[in-house]
Amino acid sequence: MWTLKEYQGRKLMFSGFVGLSFDKEHDIVVCVEGNKILLYLVHKRSKGLIIPDIATSVRDCLFVTLERISEFYQSTIHCKANNKLPFHTEYSCSKLNCFTPEENMVVDTEECLCEHGENIKHNWRVWNQKLEQMQCDPSCPGLSEYSLDQIQSNPELLLLSGNCEEDLIHELALRLGMEEIDWRNICKNYTGNTEMVKFLTLIHLKENYSICFGDLDKSLQEMKITTHNLCMVRRRKQVKSSE
Repeated sequence: MWTLKEYQGRKLMFSGFVGLSFDKEHDIVVCVEGNKILLYLVHKRSKGLIIPDIATSVRDCLFVTLERISEFYQSTIHCKANNKLPFHTEYSCSKLNCFTPEENMVVDTEECLCEHGENIKHNWRVWNQKLEQMQCDPSCPGLSEYSLDQIQSNPELLLLSGNCEEDLIHELALRLGMEEIDWRNICKNYTGNTEMVKFLTLIHLKENYSICFGDLDKSLQEMKITTHNLCMVRRRKQVKSSE
């Protein structure tokens, strides 16, 4: 779902390293060092412009993938799976050479200092952003005519999928022309990964049916579902563009 980065005509995929392009501003880097998997999210201009929703979604995708891999290997040796994560998570400071366990972060305090004196809680919040909807005013008329005519970017679809239930995305997709067999294939390929299913369903609609915000708006109204989730997606896009 993310494209490989290229540098001087070469794809950035090597043993223990892969560089991926999320969108025009964000890149993903995954490195394997010993028994550690290092995940980086890079903004082309400044780390302060990283969108927390994107960081959280990328992290969740990696977590679910590792869980599914672990479950597969457990099944091959007839080992009973349990609810405990097959890995533990640590967060680094800006120096990228010290790591603080996640259990040190979840305590209800504003600070968690690393060995270099940096407050790692700032980084932790970026990777663990709650996808809270930005509420519209009661007088909000919905999206403008200009926005309704626009094709969604992948980050916008990611934000939308994170704020919708799976059943809603399923019904929406069928209304917009997606075949049931295509939906089932995505569900089969990503069993247990609801967030990925929702996101890839919207990507399928975009790539195969060229849907715009107006199509989504119309279908949601027909389903008697609030269209203000679309306002939230566009609002975050506009805030990002103005930074």
